[in-house]
Amino acid sequence: MLKSMTGFGKAESAHGAHKVRVEVKSLNSKQADVSVKLPLAYREREMELRNEVTQALVRGKIDVFVSLDSDAPVTDAVLQPQVAEAYYRQIETLAARLGLPVPEDILNSLLRFPDVFSSAPDESALCPWEEVLGCVRSALSQTDDFRRREGQALTSDLMTRVRSIMSFLERVEIMDTRRMDAVRSRIRVHLEESGASGAIDQNRFEQELIYYLEKMDITEEKVRLGNHCAFFLETLDGEELAGRKLGFIAQEMGREINTMGSKASDSEVQQVVVAMKDELEKIKEQLLNIL
Repeated sequence: MLKSMTGFGKAESAHGAHKVRVEVKSLNSKQADVSVKLPLAYREREMELRNEVTQALVRGKIDVFVSLDSDAPVTDAVLQPQVAEAYYRQIETLAARLGLPVPEDILNSLLRFPDVFSSAPDESALCPWEEVLGCVRSALSQTDDFRRREGQALTSDLMTRVRSIMSFLERVEIMDTRRMDAVRSRIRVHLEESGASGAIDQNRFEQELIYYLEKMDITEEKVRLGNHCAFFLETLDGEELAGRKLGFIAQEMGREINTMGSKASDSEVQQVVVAMKDELEKIKEQLLNIL
């Protein structure tokens, strides 16, 4: 059964004073495009997490959000003098550019700037990485289940549309027999109306007629299109990660449908060909979201 590339999963895990929350969102993409947002304390684990996501979901535009709520004690605030000095230099430069003096109480202002004081959770009390990873795996599993359910709906729709094309192909089969007979009759009538039918070598006429009809013959296109449709349904039923393969088959189906329409030179057949193209375009749109 096919899988969609659209999915969503969410998981939470409590560990002591910590609560881990993970959300995974997935959309269609030609390759694995993974975006990860991790708490700073686990940033060195990002590559490991990316590999975990790619292995589980294979392909798609995947966003992973990991947040950590903690009641753990924090370390005492520590002054970061290099940050304060950087702020002061920028203020001094700006004041010189504007021709203004540096305020005398600048120190009070500097101490209120962001990151001049820093504090962090007690790292010894951090939630273990294995706990975080387990929560991520749970969210990925939910996302995969979501993709599978979406894939079932897409499979049903694709089957319906391919069978519709096969039904149109059966109509073309019936029309094609009438079309070729009509072409023969039309050519004979034109000859008779021109008064030249009695002066024509019938053997040569039949040879030329066969040559002309062969250029309009769509038997090969009908056979190949039928085979492509059957292969498409077989792939739908038998393979899980078949998005790209189905896309190639759909391209071949389109090639045969286009050739059929250009060679037929018949308004009824061409109307059915237009209906086939409409179904095929909808199939191609759906395939963009198939894993």
